[in-house]
Amino acid sequence: MFEELGHEIVLLDMEKGMYFGLNATGKLIWQELRQGASVEQLAARLAELAEDRARVEVDLRAFLADLDKRGLITREPPAHAG
Repeated sequence: MFEELGHEIVLLDMEKGMYFGLNATGKLIWQELRQGASVEQLAARLAELAEDRARVEVDLRAFLADLDKRGLITREPPAHAG
């Protein structure tokens, strides 16, 4: 579950009874994920807001890995064309 609170989003892990606050950048990532964005698409979107694309992608992958580790997102295998 999640709730938007102004410029932030709060994620609630119902199983563990814990909540996590995401700042404005985290909110943008969450919204893009809900719309089906890939890591590459997210990195490109965030790079529009920053100058260092390589650093953006490293930070993005670390953030997504943390959400995954906490069970707040699940990874889907890439779709194969064809």
